[in-house]
Amino acid sequence: MLAFHHEPFSPTIPNSQYVAMLELLKKNGLRYGIYTVVLCTVGYFLVSWIGSAFSSSGGEDVIEYTATRERFVNEITEKGEVSSSENKEIICEVQAKYTSNITILKIIPEGTMVKKGDWLCTLDSSKLEDQRDSQEIALNNAESAVVQAESNLKTAQIAKKEYLEGTYILNETQYKSKVTVEEEDLRRLKEYKEYSQKLYERGYVTSLQLESDVFAVESARLDLISAQTQLKVYQEYSKAKQVIQLDSEIASAEANLAAKKRALEVDKLKMAEIEDQIEKCNITAPQDGQVVYANESSRHGTNVVIEEGLALRERQAIIRLPNPEKMQVECRINEGKIWMVRVGMQANIFIDSIPDTAIPAEIVKVNDYAEPSNFFTGNIKEYKVRLKILDPPAGIRSGLTAQCKILIETQDNVLTVPVHCVFEHGGKHYCITHKNGVWDKREVKIGSCNDFQVVILGGLEEGEKVVAGANAYKKNVDLPKLTDALERAKTNAVVSQRATTLPEKPTTPAAQDGERRPPRNMPKMPSWWKPGMSPDDMTDEQKAEMKAIFQKMGPPGGGKMGPPNGMRRPRKSKDDPSFGVMLPTEEGEQKTENQFPDGDFPPPPDGGKFPPPPPDGAAPPPPPSGGGGGPGPGGPPPM
Repeated sequence: MLAFHHEPFSPTIPNSQYVAMLELLKKNGLRYGIYTVVLCTVGYFLVSWIGSAFSSSGGEDVIEYTATRERFVNEITEKGEVSSSENKEIICEVQAKYTSNITILKIIPEGTMVKKGDWLCTLDSSKLEDQRDSQEIALNNAESAVVQAESNLKTAQIAKKEYLEGTYILNETQYKSKVTVEEEDLRRLKEYKEYSQKLYERGYVTSLQLESDVFAVESARLDLISAQTQLKVYQEYSKAKQVIQLDSEIASAEANLAAKKRALEVDKLKMAEIEDQIEKCNITAPQDGQVVYANESSRHGTNVVIEEGLALRERQAIIRLPNPEKMQVECRINEGKIWMVRVGMQANIFIDSIPDTAIPAEIVKVNDYAEPSNFFTGNIKEYKVRLKILDPPAGIRSGLTAQCKILIETQDNVLTVPVHCVFEHGGKHYCITHKNGVWDKREVKIGSCNDFQVVILGGLEEGEKVVAGANAYKKNVDLPKLTDALERAKTNAVVSQRATTLPEKPTTPAAQDGERRPPRNMPKMPSWWKPGMSPDDMTDEQKAEMKAIFQKMGPPGGGKMGPPNGMRRPRKSKDDPSFGVMLPTEEGEQKTENQFPDGDFPPPPDGGKFPPPPPDGAAPPPPPSGGGGGPGPGGPPPM
């Protein structure tokens, strides 16, 4: 339920006026904004003082309004800026790895109509040209390294072929020749030894000469074994080792060649990228359109103005070419009203350059997150809303300031009064009437409201007059006295000026009658339980089980059937100030003790039968109205 507070003179400026002052600061400059804030503050205090003087004048200058039936329109009005929903954005495509900032040397004037391919902007490419020269030298060195690597690979391949087809065969032949020579020497020495043995047997040679021939044969045999071993080692091991080494040299040369070729490709790609970056310094139009500079405001309150000499960052927008057939408006809505706005709502756009024309629009997007705040907005949260212009008129262009009126709700033939004629007290709303010098209050039920009117659903009739600024005259009527708890709630409540009322929270009959709510921790009844059972129908085991259930429902630790010691139950009337509050026990008031001795449990209510258990998951029924919420036949089991 919405509440409206219109206090007399107060040194606190309302939030809405504070927001308006900040808007003036943003739009009109700091100096003019300070003057405006001072004038608004003085004017607010003066008006509040005059209103307070009128309210204390005894009612002679009372202003009244008549409750009338009329069309109620609730809409949100905010300022926005026209833009195109289909913008071809021209951005700085020079990458930061080549140059961190690049300067605009020359740019086409804003507002110029261009055709596809026309020149738009020229960026400073001097640093890129220097990098191109350095990269050209690196590219030549990479090409030279590739030639050298190819030569090394061919040399390694030829060396393997030379070994297998030349060096290996030559060395193998030499080893075989040596083996042949050693075999011939051994054969000759063996024959000479046999001849010396025959001569020794006949006594023609001495034993010493014979031993010399035997030694010569053994030495030749060892030389033959050595020559054969050398041939085998060369054929089986030296060849394999040499082939592996030559293959390794070939593989290394091939890997080195691949690396040099890859380095050459990288240098060529880098050279092509630098050439492409230099070409991107000369920007042309990708389509027809009207040139609009991409001026922006940063979150720190500083503006980015596109002009010659400006240093651009990578991906920064420079120019936009909007499509005049697809226009939109973006506005910001305060967090106090954004909850009413949703996609699909209708709106009207008003532009100063197209006077007396309401341009129909539709909301197509509502941001889920607030826009970044800056120095001027402070902690105020605003959400961006995008509206699509359904039928763009001739003469509309990007950058125009537009007034957006978003239609929230309309009601025909409803009873309305100004919002300042209604005030809130104790959760209810009242109007004040003044007839023939007699002040009287009138409780009313309100519906939707806007910044000026509130819909009256009940409590007033058409044609009745109510006092303007009712909050200042409420001391002249008798209002229900509020409890301390309600006063604190009123002090801490935040009054939200929303344009439509939220659906009222449904209340249970028990809450409407002021009775205590039914217990939420009612245990599940046993499976043998049947509606209408009495203790006489139970066995001893069943009685013990029921006793345990009732003991679990009682207060922990004390065995008391009522409230804790020193407290008494709340009274049942809502009009009583102590309703809903546990009050200390008054002197002489008897405390409620457990009236049931050990071994028993509470008797059934009237009729001698227990009520049926509630369904699983459902709250139990409220206690009978005459039981007082305490133990015994008139109330539910103790909680």
